[in-house]
Amino acid sequence: MHTFSLESLTMPTPSIDKITTNDLRDTERLKQLYVQAVERKWWVNNDLAVLKFFMYAEKALHDDKQGTPAKLFYHLIKDKQNPNITQAMENAAMLRVPSYDRQELVNRAGGLLTDPNELQQELFGEKQNIGFMHSVMVQCFLPQRPLPDDTRRYVSTHGKASLVVEAGILANPETPAEFKECIVPYGSHTRLILPWINRYALQHKTREIDMGASLRAFMEKVGRPIGGYNGKKTTENIEAIGAAQFILGEWTDEGATTKYGRVAQEVSFWIERDPNQQVLWNPSLVLSEAYYDTLRERPMPLDLDHLARLTRSPQAMDIYAWLSYRLPSIRRGRTVRIPLRHLQEVFGRNIASPRKFVQTFKRNLATIAKVYPDFDVSIEKGLLILRNSPPPVTGRNVAALPN
Repeated sequence: MHTFSLESLTMPTPSIDKITTNDLRDTERLKQLYVQAVERKWWVNNDLAVLKFFMYAEKALHDDKQGTPAKLFYHLIKDKQNPNITQAMENAAMLRVPSYDRQELVNRAGGLLTDPNELQQELFGEKQNIGFMHSVMVQCFLPQRPLPDDTRRYVSTHGKASLVVEAGILANPETPAEFKECIVPYGSHTRLILPWINRYALQHKTREIDMGASLRAFMEKVGRPIGGYNGKKTTENIEAIGAAQFILGEWTDEGATTKYGRVAQEVSFWIERDPNQQVLWNPSLVLSEAYYDTLRERPMPLDLDHLARLTRSPQAMDIYAWLSYRLPSIRRGRTVRIPLRHLQEVFGRNIASPRKFVQTFKRNLATIAKVYPDFDVSIEKGLLILRNSPPPVTGRNVAALPN
C-alpha cells in the first residue's frame, strides 16, 4: 500500500507535465496530480474518477517494463484509454483512497460535477439514476427465479410478442480449452445489470462496456455491493447475459416475424494472477452491433433507484417496468381493464394458485406505490384498471440522448 510520506513535504510540487515514479507511489502527491488533471480538463471530477485515476497509477507501477511507469501513467490518463484493471489493482487503489478521501479530493479539485453519475447528469440534465431497457423486454420478461438445472430455454409471451431465451456457453477463464455452460439469466441482479449496461452504452456511445469499477460503483450505490453472495450472483448473471441467445417472435395481421440476436458479441473475465487475491472479478463486455443498434432506436428509460428498492421481488420489478412503459401510452380519460388471470402467465407463471397470484400481485402493487405513487392503477372485481399516468422518467430527462 502506498501512502503519504514526510519526504514529499520537502520535494517540489508535483507537475502533471513532469510526473515521476515517486509521484505515483506517494498518495498525497498523486492527489495533487489528480487536481491538476481536473483543472486541465483531462479528467472528470467525481468519486469514480478519483478511483480510476489511482487504479491507473497502480497499473502503471505494476505493468511497466521499461523503468518508466510515469510515462505509461501519463499516456493512460491523457489518452483516456480503457486498460484492463485487475482486482488487485482496484483493491490497492481503494485502500489508498477510501470513500471519504475520494469525496474530500473531489471537493479539493473544485467541486466541479461532483455527483458520482456526472456523465448521466451531462446527458439527462437531472439527478435521476436512469437506466434503459429495450422496449420488448418491458413486455416479455426473463425468469424471476433460477430454472431447473436441465432447463436451458425460457419462453415469455405477452400479447402478440414472445421472447425465447436460450442459455449459452463461455470459455472458462480458469481452465484452458474448457467451456462451461451458463444459465438462463434470471432474478433481480439481471434486472439491475441489464439496464445499467444499456445506460453505459448510450451514455458513452460505445459497445464496449466497462464492467469493472463502474459496475462495482453502481452496485454499491444501489445497495448491492459486489462481494460474497452478491458477487457470485452478479458474475453468474453477467456470464448468462453474455452467453444467451435471444429470439423474438412478433405476430401481426400480415404474418409473423422472427428475429435472432445476442446482447453481447464478446465477454472477457481477466484472470487475477496474484495468489493472495481470493476474488476473480473484472469482466468486460462488448455489445453486439445488432443489439446496440436496436437499443439506440427503441430505448425505454427506467429509474434504477426505484428498481433497486424493489429487488426483494423480481415480480415487482417487472410490474414496475411494464407500468412505466404501458401507462403513459393510454389516452387521457380512457380506462384499460385487464383480467388478472391473463397476467398470471406474464408476471406469475411460477405461482400455481390463481388466488395466491392475485394476493402477490396486490402486495407488489402496494410496494410499487410506496416507491412511485403516481401510477394510476387499481384492482376491481378481478380486473386490473389502468389509467394514463406520468412516467417515472420524464421526457426532459432523456431529451439529450446521443444520436
